[in-house]
Amino acid sequence: MRERRQFVRVRCNQPLRYRELGGNPGGFRETFVLDISEGGMRFRTDRFIPVDGKLLLEMNLPPSQQTVKAVAKPAWNKTLTGFHECELGVSFLEIAEQDKTLVRDFVSTRAFQDAYRA
Repeated sequence: MRERRQFVRVRCNQPLRYRELGGNPGGFRETFVLDISEGGMRFRTDRFIPVDGKLLLEMNLPPSQQTVKAVAKPAWNKTLTGFHECELGVSFLEIAEQDKTLVRDFVSTRAFQDAYRA
């Protein structure tokens, strides 16, 4: 099977705040990012979010702990068997250049650290 990802993806355990945009907006919910790339991220949620939705994401990335904000679109979702959770992969639709740089720097640093440990 051929890898379809355009960007390097690294493990991540950073807190994430997200809320749905559009027709059924609500307050922010909290979870943790499982992995992240320059193009998107994967996380778990306690609710099913359809792939035609949009989300506002907020997270702080080390080392600066500056807030990164992005509007994202679910690329896929998967209900986890035996849990009341879904796993969600999202693609960034709108992200400021400075936030994209923070994500890129975080991913590069983490990829280097992971390669060094291997």
